[in-house]
Amino acid sequence: MNPEDLAELFFRFAAESIALVTFNRRLGFFSPDIDEESKQFLRPVETLWFVFAFSMYNKSIIKCDCISSRFAWKHLGIAREENRKKENEGTLYTEEPNLLLLLTKENSLSDDDISNIVSSLYSAATDSTAKNLQVLFYNLAKNPDKQEALRKEIHSVLGASGPLTAAALSQMSYLKACVKESFRLNYPVVSGPMRILSTDIILSNYTVPAGTTIMMANSRAVKTHFEETDQFMPERWLRTSESRKHDVTSHFVALPFGHGPRNCIGRRFAEQEIYLAASKVLQSLKIELDKESWDTSFIYKLFIEPEKPLRFRFTEINSS
Repeated sequence: MNPEDLAELFFRFAAESIALVTFNRRLGFFSPDIDEESKQFLRPVETLWFVFAFSMYNKSIIKCDCISSRFAWKHLGIAREENRKKENEGTLYTEEPNLLLLLTKENSLSDDDISNIVSSLYSAATDSTAKNLQVLFYNLAKNPDKQEALRKEIHSVLGASGPLTAAALSQMSYLKACVKESFRLNYPVVSGPMRILSTDIILSNYTVPAGTTIMMANSRAVKTHFEETDQFMPERWLRTSESRKHDVTSHFVALPFGHGPRNCIGRRFAEQEIYLAASKVLQSLKIELDKESWDTSFIYKLFIEPEKPLRFRFTEINSS
C-alpha cells in the first residue's frame, strides 16, 4: 500500500469511529463501495483546514461547511428516526451509550444547536485523530524498545486477541503514557488554549484587562520540567517510574485539549480512538518505518501532520 492510501486509511478509521459516537451507527467508510455522499464528506474534512489557513471566511469554506452540515443533518434525521422506531418497539435501551439520544432529550438545545455540535465534533475529531495516530505510530516505530514495552502491557492485559474494554483500559497506564508523551513531543495543535479574560489579572507585573484574548503557551520542552526533552520517554508520565522522581512534571505543563469546563468537547472520544487503534494494531503487528521516513519533519495547518506521507511497514509478530 502506498503512503497516500495508508494515510487515507487512518482517516477512514477516524471517520468511521467517530460516526459511531455522533450518529450511533456505522457509515461504511471501510466499505469498498462507499457511497458518493460519504466521499464528498471526507473531502471537505480533509481540505477545510488547508483553505482556512490561507484565507478569510470565503466561498471554499462555505462550500465545505454546507456539505458537512448537510451530511450531519441527514444522518441526524436517520438516527432520530431509528431512535423513534426502537422506542415504539420497546427496543431502545437508554442505558447504552447514545450521544444523539442524550442531545435530543436536552430541551435547551435546538435542532440547529444539535446539528452544529454533531457536525463540529465529527469534522474536527476525524482530522485531528487520524493525524495524531500517525504521529504516535511514528514515535513508536522510531523507539522499538518503547513499542515492545507497550506490546508487553497490551498482551498482559488483553492477550493476543482480546477486546479493549473500559476495565482493560483502566489497567493500561503505559499505553496512556505513550499517547501523552507523543502529544508532548509532537504537540497536536498549532497553539495552546486561548481564553478571553473575564477579570483584570496581573502577569509579571503587567496589568492585563478583562476582555483581552490570551494564549497559554505549552511548556513541553522546558528543561525545568523535563529531562531529555527531545526524547520519546513515556516513563516520565508514570508515577512509579524512576524518571518521574527526577522530573518536576505536572500534568498541566502540556494541555493540547485545554482544561476545565471549556476543554475540547471531543477529547475523550479522540483519546479512546487512539487507544483502540494502537492496542489492536500492536497486539499482532510490529510497526516500522522505511528509511526515507526516519527523519520526517512535521508541519502545522491547524493540526500537526507529516510534511510527506509516512512510509510505515507492518509485519506480523509471533504471539505464541
